[in-house]
Amino acid sequence: SIEEALRRLGNLDRKERDKITSAKGLDSFVAQFQHTPVPRENCLRLDSEATSAEETARIITRHFDLV
Repeated sequence: SIEEALRRLGNLDRKERDKITSAKGLDSFVAQFQHTPVPRENCLRLDSEATSAEETARIITRHFDLV
C-alpha cells in the first residue's frame, strides 16, 4: 500500500540500496507506473506488510526450490 511505502521511506538502508527515499519521489514513481496485478494459477503472492522480510525470503526460497 502507499501508506506502507510512505512508512518505509524513513528506513536508513533505502539510500544504500538506491531505493526511493522521499514522498515526492514515491509520488513521481506511482504517477509514472501503473501497478496492476495479473494473477496466474501458479503465481506467488506475497504480503510484505503482514510478513517479515525474513519470512518472505523463506517463502520465496521454498516456492522456487532454492534451498
